[in-house]
Amino acid sequence: MEKVRTPVQQRSQEKKQRIIDVSYGLFCHKGLDETNTKEIARAAGVSVGTFYSYFEDKVDVLLEIVHQQKQIQVEDSIAKMLQNSEQRPPFETIYMILRMMLDTRNLPESLQRQVSGLRYSNWRFEEFHKKEEQVTVALLTKLIESFGDEVCVPDKKKSAQLLLLLLKESFRSYTVFEQNLEKEDFLHELSVVIYNYLFVTRPELS
Repeated sequence: MEKVRTPVQQRSQEKKQRIIDVSYGLFCHKGLDETNTKEIARAAGVSVGTFYSYFEDKVDVLLEIVHQQKQIQVEDSIAKMLQNSEQRPPFETIYMILRMMLDTRNLPESLQRQVSGLRYSNWRFEEFHKKEEQVTVALLTKLIESFGDEVCVPDKKKSAQLLLLLLKESFRSYTVFEQNLEKEDFLHELSVVIYNYLFVTRPELS
């Protein structure tokens, strides 16, 4: 098998994205285990050889799907807010980031369960999540630093790691499990929690 290549020309990029989009639909409908590479290639209108020129296997495709979803949901939202963040109140910035993240399409619950399971059973998924989290923590750290001296947390990177855990659990609970909480209330109250954590002086343990 030839080494997986990164498409440069627009036609090749479109072909790779078509494989990703088709795979997404098949994974959602049938699941990862019940979908094979021949089926993906046929649905995408490419040869099996072409499939393997872009991806190692179907797990590799799923990794790319998760990467694109996460990049849009988290990384792009934070990156956009970092632009001219000093020109808007911190609370507004926090709220806008949360809204952008919540409004972005999440993986369907069935596919999310498969991804969660693979994280603990597939070393590639574990390594992927570690790298993705490092990128997100770096962006969150920059965001906290952009608020300037008003921030009360002493260790900004450690605070970014904690905020990532909070966001992951809060969004997962709100989107996957039924909650008796309106969207605006959820966004506002979560924004208040984060704002208070970052900007309100904390008591020290004696």
